Amino acid sequence: MLKVVGAVMLVVLGCEPRPADDDVVDGDLLSDLPRFETQRAVLCARGRENAVTTALCGPQPSIASLVDLQQLLGIAFDDDDDVPGFSLLGHSSALPVRSVSAINPGVVIVSLPAHPPELNGRPGRLRDDGNTFSMAYARGDQLVEMAVRPPDGELAFYLLRYEQGCNDDVSCDAADLLTPQTESGWTRWSLYDDEDLGNSVLDCLQCHQPHGPGTPRIFRMQELENPWTHWMATFTIGGHVLLDDYFDVHGLQETFGGIPGALLPRTDPVSVEDLVRFDDDDQPNVFPAPFVEREVQNNNRAQPADNSTPGVSASWDLVYQAAVVGDAIPPPYHDVKITDFAKLASLTAAYGSWRSGETSALPDLRDVIDDDALAHMSLRPRPGLDGRGILVHMCAQCHNARLDQTLTRARFDALNLDNNDRAERLLAIDRLLLSQDDRFRMPPHFFRDLSPDEVEAAVAALRELD
Repeated sequence: MLKVVGAVMLVVLGCEPRPADDDVVDGDLLSDLPRFETQRAVLCARGRENAVTTALCGPQPSIASLVDLQQLLGIAFDDDDDVPGFSLLGHSSALPVRSVSAINPGVVIVSLPAHPPELNGRPGRLRDDGNTFSMAYARGDQLVEMAVRPPDGELAFYLLRYEQGCNDDVSCDAADLLTPQTESGWTRWSLYDDEDLGNSVLDCLQCHQPHGPGTPRIFRMQELENPWTHWMATFTIGGHVLLDDYFDVHGLQETFGGIPGALLPRTDPVSVEDLVRFDDDDQPNVFPAPFVEREVQNNNRAQPADNSTPGVSASWDLVYQAAVVGDAIPPPYHDVKITDFAKLASLTAAYGSWRSGETSALPDLRDVIDDDALAHMSLRPRPGLDGRGILVHMCAQCHNARLDQTLTRARFDALNLDNNDRAERLLAIDRLLLSQDDRFRMPPHFFRDLSPDEVEAAVAALRELD
């Protein structure tokens, strides 16, 4: 994000009280916000001028598929000789962290207004509107992320949420959400920007403006240099391994992320690196890919193809520790693969059966992550932390004094637990004890999970402050 059954499950991390009727469990943040055309009118009235608002404000556009959206934004793959820059990735530490893997990759498409000679990638299709633009997409969550900087303007972030016919039924199943079916047949859509989402778990700026209001907004790419560990490519060892896993599942013909299958071998992480370097963005807590991969392979020569023995990397430990103590967002996992061998084999076979028509049922492809990797992906706390440490590792990314202090979620500071007033601590305890499908749950299931023992330790740490 996480898993979607029908509507996307989003979680608020603010401090507003829960509704009086405790029997009503609402897992959808967007029930509190306008939707569809009403929301579009709110967003467009703000007057931001960039490639997204040019395409999506004005007369209501018809968007029934991902390709429709890409065409409106000038990044459609409708000419094999003139395509935008793009890259697939097999692990994300961003919004779709639970969804992305080699068999359900994230797709990042970039579109630059110019390609100076100091950039290393292929130019790709250049924009004629002066905007610097990127789109990120992963199947499973019915979300499309966009970031755009207009000429001499502020970097802005957008989230488009779409619905399919299955949303009008009881639920959307894995075949609806994790196959080409999710990229078309859209029935309705809503568009939100960083202002709309500022007080939610989907707040764009906690990652893209990590030092808070008044500081630079940035495009992010933590793996910024060769070998771009989790980015797919034919010209890196790890990237090739991830591509092999992808093609074993999807083949060469399936369109993915709006990109025709025949073009997918062109995936190139340098295109995304060029976006960041073109925008001259300083990247905090960079994943030191050359050092991490070398240390992992020195520990296990079967890496990266065989990750049954997890890697060890002192260089990675340093950036991971920064996340554990709340100084930075989590880094990507140290190994190239995040997948479990047995799960990967099972789901590869299951998707093959679905593609061939042998079965109409499909298991959840997102359930492929190695359970032992979850803590190192910061989806679970680092083992051995006490209650305070758990609260810092799991909560500080969204609850700290660096971020916008006008938001309600700023009332709880995970880095300064002693400074939180008693009412706020009691509210935090209440949130920790809620069910996973409640949008007031803390930490949000969309990003984090705690075992019962970890919840108990975190609650005890808060109670001790009384």
